[in-house]
Amino acid sequence: MKRLAIKVLIILCVIGVNASAQIDVSFDTAFTNSKGTILFPLRVPSVLDLTGAGARAQGMGNAFYSISDDISAISWNPAGLSGQERPTLGFGLGAFAPSGEFETTTGVILQPQAHTQDETLGGLTMLTFLAPVRIKGHPFTVAASYSRSADEYDYARVVTDTMVDYTPLDDDTTTGYLGEDVQLGYHSRIDVVNFGFGTGLSSNVTGGVSINIYTNKSTSDQRVRTIQDGVTDFFGQPREVVQDLIFLDTSKYSGVNFTLGLKMVQENLAAGLVVKTPFSLQQKTNRTVQQDVWINNIDFTGGMVKAHFDRILTKIEMPLTVGAGLSYTLDEALTLAGDVEYRNHAGGKMKVRDSLRIIPGERDTEYFTEYNPRWKNVFAFRTGAEYVWTTGFDLFPVVPLRVGFSYVPIPTVAIVDRFGYVPIPTHEDLVGTDEYEFDSLYVEEVQHAVRSYSLGVGVRWSQIKLDVAFTHSRLSRGYQYVEAGTKNSDNNFNFTFTGYFE
Repeated sequence: MKRLAIKVLIILCVIGVNASAQIDVSFDTAFTNSKGTILFPLRVPSVLDLTGAGARAQGMGNAFYSISDDISAISWNPAGLSGQERPTLGFGLGAFAPSGEFETTTGVILQPQAHTQDETLGGLTMLTFLAPVRIKGHPFTVAASYSRSADEYDYARVVTDTMVDYTPLDDDTTTGYLGEDVQLGYHSRIDVVNFGFGTGLSSNVTGGVSINIYTNKSTSDQRVRTIQDGVTDFFGQPREVVQDLIFLDTSKYSGVNFTLGLKMVQENLAAGLVVKTPFSLQQKTNRTVQQDVWINNIDFTGGMVKAHFDRILTKIEMPLTVGAGLSYTLDEALTLAGDVEYRNHAGGKMKVRDSLRIIPGERDTEYFTEYNPRWKNVFAFRTGAEYVWTTGFDLFPVVPLRVGFSYVPIPTVAIVDRFGYVPIPTHEDLVGTDEYEFDSLYVEEVQHAVRSYSLGVGVRWSQIKLDVAFTHSRLSRGYQYVEAGTKNSDNNFNFTFTGYFE
């Protein structure tokens, strides 16, 4: 079991999952071994890049805080709603094609190997309606929107084949076969519903507010197959043992926060400022644990044994986010834009509900254990450009061309010691402490980033706009002292339709 724990934690650390913050300690038999070491933690999102919607923004690398003047404005900077003078309806369709690769190289800890897994996911990515109104003579633009905010996909697999001595304490040095196949798959999707408004504050400054309601779900599939050949029973008879252990998790998200936005336009220069309030992202997980054991080709458990754990509540502290953007338009055709964003993740906690006390006639009492995920603050950078080409053709009169790049670090770090091993913390090391019990001279914290490259194109008519965007994103996680790493290579296609009512 210790061998299995080491391999699982290597995978978890490489893909950026902090085990210290994702385990319900009241279910020891489902999640930990006898020493309290975490084996199969509950997964939570590790990238946490909650962005706005729209193919136009995507084509510009999501550098949209200072622009925000189209149907997607409420999801970026609600101040950009002001000035949109016609009722407008927009929707988006998209395809998310993630590819996960797990690779080990030198074979010091794990055998050299590489495994890949591809998926294709699609559907509605945005649905928005906005309309100008007047309240006591003052103009406002109100909007309601649904958008697909964040997709996260991870895959890892390790297969080992070794010969071990199952009786190391006696003089018999006969070895037997030990094979292990560990697979971890994860997909998280967070959607957001926005309601908000924008209005003019002065001749060149607008402001806006939106309320953001987060929803949707994640799925996690963790599987281990262990084959032992050469183990002897109590009577000294050899036997072959095959064990399958499966953890299937389905989680639902909920949370609410606010976005406050300002936008200033001065001739060819525009600036935007956005503040997103901190909130608690709640994750409710239903876990199914399945186990099947075969001994000498006989089903020892009589079929797959299942256990269910429902409504495991995890509260994830989402940080205060402050973003700012600048854009400049040259010759009314070329617009250059750049955004910076600060997310105050450091010091954020996670809370897992240990128990719930139901008192008839009174409010229920919940008991939580608090964990420190050791998150790092995030400074994200996004840049993009749009060239509006006036073609002179009636069929395609105006064709915008777009390009963009973004660099978004992830808050989750991995902890690796300088001898090439993943430290395995116990429950006592983690709960209620701000630091691991490891010598800082021998431990490094590694933070990685998502790099995205975008292209986009559109067509504009007087009452209809069509926009298409493609983004290729890469998140590689590897370490100098551990010979394992993952590569997430995601392709995202997005189409947006915008229609104006007269």
